[in-house]
Amino acid sequence: MSEMEFTGLTLTLAIIVFLLSLLRWNLNLYVSGLAAMFSLGTIYDFKWGGVAIVLLSCLIMEIMKEQLHKLIVLVCIALIICSIFIYHFQQKEDTDTKTITTQQSDYVLTSTLEENIHNHFTTYVKALVTAINSGDFSKVSPYIDTESAFYQKQKKLVSNLYSRDISETFYEAQVQSIKELQTNLYEIKTYEKIGVTKNNEEKVKEFHYTYRVIKKDNELYMQHWAE
Repeated sequence: MSEMEFTGLTLTLAIIVFLLSLLRWNLNLYVSGLAAMFSLGTIYDFKWGGVAIVLLSCLIMEIMKEQLHKLIVLVCIALIICSIFIYHFQQKEDTDTKTITTQQSDYVLTSTLEENIHNHFTTYVKALVTAINSGDFSKVSPYIDTESAFYQKQKKLVSNLYSRDISETFYEAQVQSIKELQTNLYEIKTYEKIGVTKNNEEKVKEFHYTYRVIKKDNELYMQHWAE
């Protein structure tokens, strides 16, 4: 319900009760009915606010038992003021809730990016092993930034190891930390466990590298590495 609709409803109920009071009907009954109706609606939409309004109405009635017409006017004014106050209070609460939701959404996006970087790195290492074993650089090239020196370096690595009849076996790859260097550019520290086979003899080696990963057009690419 909007602020205008809420205030309009309050005014309508207040006018009805005021008119009934002029006809000298059961005034207390109608005032109680108004308070109850407003209380239910307020509690439903605005939690505790309705209770405060009912208590305020009862207090005024006790103080001004002999001046019922003035009481009606005061109750109506009190209801209108309280309705506006409670509405703005609820708006602030909604804003705070939206802020928390936004912060949570940002966290989810960050977690998703980290997961994507982890997955991209693992895929890259597996693809590099496949490229080395087959001598086909195209197996790994889609995961490397074509504009970087790293692209040509890895291309030469694949060709060199394949020509020397060196093959590899993938065992494990982990991203141990991620640091944002600038927008869409990240530094990752990694751990790799690779089996290197030469002359039919395999040696399992562990590597710790620092890579750079760049994000272009919503895609991730390996760009650089250092021991």
